[in-house]
Amino acid sequence: KHLSSAQIETILSEAHSEYLKAKTKTVSLKSDQLKKLAQVFRKHQKDLAKIMTLEMGKPLKDSLSEIEKCAVTCEYFAENLSKFLSGEDVKANYAKSEIVKDSIGPILAVMPWNFPVWQVIRFAAPAVGIGNPILLKHADLTAGSAEKIVEIFDEVAPGLMYNMRIDHDQAAEVIADRRVSAVTLTGSARAGREIAQVAGKNLKKAVLELGGSDAYVVFADSDVEKSAEICAKARMVNNGQSCVAAKRFIVEKSVLPKFLEQFNKTLQSMKIGDPLNEETAVGSLAAKKFQEQLIQQCAQLEKAGGEKLLDLAGKPGFESPPDGAFFPARVYKVSKKTEMAFTEEFFGPVALVFEFSSEDEALEIANKSIYGLGGAVFSKDVDRAKKFARLMEAGFIAINDSVKSDAHLPFGGVKDSGYGRELSHYGFNEFCNIKTLGIG
Repeated sequence: KHLSSAQIETILSEAHSEYLKAKTKTVSLKSDQLKKLAQVFRKHQKDLAKIMTLEMGKPLKDSLSEIEKCAVTCEYFAENLSKFLSGEDVKANYAKSEIVKDSIGPILAVMPWNFPVWQVIRFAAPAVGIGNPILLKHADLTAGSAEKIVEIFDEVAPGLMYNMRIDHDQAAEVIADRRVSAVTLTGSARAGREIAQVAGKNLKKAVLELGGSDAYVVFADSDVEKSAEICAKARMVNNGQSCVAAKRFIVEKSVLPKFLEQFNKTLQSMKIGDPLNEETAVGSLAAKKFQEQLIQQCAQLEKAGGEKLLDLAGKPGFESPPDGAFFPARVYKVSKKTEMAFTEEFFGPVALVFEFSSEDEALEIANKSIYGLGGAVFSKDVDRAKKFARLMEAGFIAINDSVKSDAHLPFGGVKDSGYGRELSHYGFNEFCNIKTLGIG
């Protein structure tokens, strides 16, 4: 049930008051709150993990790992808070010049269902450290996870986070409210455009982490079998439902058969089944509608000439319940002329494989996508791989490994994958008022 106008007004009024009070919080107090947040997440780890798995189908062990990653991230920002908030003396046209960082006020956070805790913490931990109250609008699909997250924040200190159960129209009204200073969104490119339009109309800062169709480029001089195994596991992250999961595999023609043999073998080895079972590596999709969307996309891909190389729908030992949302992995060989491979995101375990004969062709295929979130390059010649990575249009490139978000590293994309950064000191600064003090 969505909040009433009166309930929204109460929350916005309280959040603005908390913002004003937070201005006097010491760095030490905010650091302690982040440390306590890590402790409380670990305290509720099992309960929250089960809610996550039941709501959106990710394996329980992955839910547990996600929460631990959130706790570690809270500790990272606690340990580095003093450094991130420290001022800077600059020689300029004043007797003395200082650059300081202040809070900006309540921020609306529109968060997705696929990583229901991690996506929140990437923004929320810095917000706590800065002193910006958090207005959390979570996906309806993970409403239970949202309630538990807010309970955890309230256990640390009331007023750090508010649960905004609102629809799209209400969200636009919240962004427009003068007490709300900015908005951050993790979601689809379509949602990003809608949020950016409202934010721009109201001159509000926005950070958008949107979809992805990450290109993993495998050169013949790489360890092909190891590269294929990394690529397969990267495609199946979060049951394939990750904006930064590997989705397009661009493989040098001479090693394509060897790559596919190991790639398919790795996919077949991953146990699919009940996400509450600790042995399960791949659970179901988050909802039936996502299964239906993938089925439709695959049909269109085949019509456009995509060659199905693997379909694990008939894998022995697994039978999808009639009303379930499971989607066993599929692998397609795709031509660089297949337009939908570059304009659509396959949000589930569907791998698109391309072959190339030259570096220029590999780069053309990699950069043809409308998205630019992450990617990877595989080659034993690391200098070659780094040079190629600098030419790829994406925010995060791994070399001889997969893309993994980490508190120490900035995360975000270009093109239709959005703008702005989360994590590290770069993400920390996104929602600070970087203020200049000129002293005569």
